[in-house]
Amino acid sequence: MRRSPGRAARAAGRVRDCERRPMPRPCGADPGLRRPPLARHRGRQCPRHETHDRFRRSLVARIAGRVRRFAGSIARRRCVSHAGLDKKLVLIVNKLMSILQETPELPANPPNPVDRAWGKAHPRIATGMHRPVTAMLGTAPYTSPRDAARKPRDQCDDGGDLGRENEREGGFGMHKPTRRTLLSSIGATAGSAAVYRTMDALGMLGPGAAHVATPDLAPGSGEGGHVVILGAGVSGLAAAREMSKAGWRCTVLEATNRPGGRNLTARGGDVLAERGMRQEVCFDPEDHLYANLGPARIPYHHRTVLGYCKEFGIDLEVFTNDNRAALFHDSTRFGGRPVVARRVLTDMRGYVAELLAKAIDRGSLDAKLTSDDKERVRAMLTSFGGLKEDRGYAGTNRAGYQGATVHAGLQAGDVEEVLDFSELLGADFWQYKLHFSHFLNQNPTLFQPVGGMDAIVRAFAERAGHLVQYGCVVLQIRRQDRGVRIVYRDPGGAERAVSADFAICTIPAPVLKDIPNDFSSETQTAIESLEFVEAVKVAFQARRRFWEDDSAIYGGISWTDSDITQIWYPCNGYHRPKGVLVGAYIWSSGPGQRYSAMSGPERLRAALAEGEPLHPGYAGEMECGISRAWLNVPFQNGGWPRTNPDAAATLREGDGPFHFAGDQVTALPGWQEGALLAAHAAAGAIHRQFTGR
Repeated sequence: MRRSPGRAARAAGRVRDCERRPMPRPCGADPGLRRPPLARHRGRQCPRHETHDRFRRSLVARIAGRVRRFAGSIARRRCVSHAGLDKKLVLIVNKLMSILQETPELPANPPNPVDRAWGKAHPRIATGMHRPVTAMLGTAPYTSPRDAARKPRDQCDDGGDLGRENEREGGFGMHKPTRRTLLSSIGATAGSAAVYRTMDALGMLGPGAAHVATPDLAPGSGEGGHVVILGAGVSGLAAAREMSKAGWRCTVLEATNRPGGRNLTARGGDVLAERGMRQEVCFDPEDHLYANLGPARIPYHHRTVLGYCKEFGIDLEVFTNDNRAALFHDSTRFGGRPVVARRVLTDMRGYVAELLAKAIDRGSLDAKLTSDDKERVRAMLTSFGGLKEDRGYAGTNRAGYQGATVHAGLQAGDVEEVLDFSELLGADFWQYKLHFSHFLNQNPTLFQPVGGMDAIVRAFAERAGHLVQYGCVVLQIRRQDRGVRIVYRDPGGAERAVSADFAICTIPAPVLKDIPNDFSSETQTAIESLEFVEAVKVAFQARRRFWEDDSAIYGGISWTDSDITQIWYPCNGYHRPKGVLVGAYIWSSGPGQRYSAMSGPERLRAALAEGEPLHPGYAGEMECGISRAWLNVPFQNGGWPRTNPDAAATLREGDGPFHFAGDQVTALPGWQEGALLAAHAAAGAIHRQFTGR
């Protein structure tokens, strides 16, 4: 009778079986191994796990050598010194270390292993599993003392054979590496993500897709540092997220009970507070019935905002800024009646083209144009303006056809009558409204998050909201030794203080200038010189989408010379029974101050009266409405800063331990892109100060 093997023999057999398997993932990463490594191997390190670690370390060393040789070939071809490439090479190898070793990225000059910022967070540094990146850029593969004591390479498991096989096939041992072989080798060992990151580091991807240009803060580089962030708007939340990822201790003080600052989306049941006024939002509880009372559009070139939307998984939809079916209204022209945008734009182009074409015919441009040039310009102007053969303008079907259908239909009718040129010149359309969409930040394509702009705030709050203390009103901003001391009032009314190494202040300048502080005189002067726009928005819920049903307006903006300035038609919920439109968007000083001085009901009545000339029966179509005068909002005192390059530049420089963020310190006032860029700049400046101490 055959005896069954004993317990020890069975255990040994299991270990041998493990060793004979091909080079797989370590035990902890193998979904088929449900027990931890020590349990499966009776307290001993798993041979598979050891082999994987050994292979991985030697692989990183080979890749580092390959990158160095590849850079050398570039340097020789382009007459670039190795020193000039070192910084980029360090970044490349850092990325590879992060991918291949599943550990945070190392700085270019790693600290001592016993340093408090690294020894605790990354204990494997002291064991030799990490090697200084600058040393890894040498050409010779690295072998740690621990590896040297192990069995010779020809007796190794699959990891050693695989390494030699790659060298034989022209892998990591090639003496003349190319980009193709480098990327192929990385892809074979670390996957497509590693290839993509390496290509990005080598500058092979170009501008590419939307991305977040985050500050270069290495993981763990902020360990032991403390920053207090004043304000939990978009800028403050972004700073807190990026710095906390780098190991910083972040304390965010927010005066209100919600994050987002001026990023505000109003939905049914919300309560809007202004000084001496409270409004309950009356909209029905449907997903498309909301109003963005703060920022409402994202230009296509605002790559940081779009990059965060992509990273956070925020769905976007197109925001229609320019609609040829929308209306232009000047109360003193065209009998006070609104004119469809396509007619205004078509006739203005036609008249301008006619003037230029006739000027060429009279020879007034002979000094600048050859005869061939003149013929080409005549042809261009004829096409541009829809001119007749005599180069006169008498209208074109670009303005549409008379009647409700607008288009030609089964049988083309009469085109729209030509608008009087003197009336067009007398109206204010040409001053900036006609070319509003030509301004860089108004160029299509523009976007909005599906369901409301505050989707961005919610995404940030999910990742950094635990760092925010709400209802904390800043009372004093002081210097203390080499750091800062912030005195604030907590939600219970008690006065408290927090000390930190640095402060990032995103408080709007009209509020900040009145808080006692230890800023320099230059900084205080810059803050006091910043003026904010008296912005107002009014929004109505309509019982039916009359702008679509009656005028075929699907999104876009109508203009008027009345105080309400603009009417925005919603770019979502098409053909649904109800909709929310913005019945007033005001940013000029006079109209903004007038509307800010009104009560809530007065604003609604005034906006309805001023919208009536554009849409007869306008007031009867509305069920309810709300308004927001940012001048009256506590802790805001305005919509966004007026352009002041000198003040913004002064605040960007910082003031010792004080740094400033928000759109007020950028050349993009009023845009979330500016707020995010300022947050990244402040975080980067603090990082440089902290690491340079």
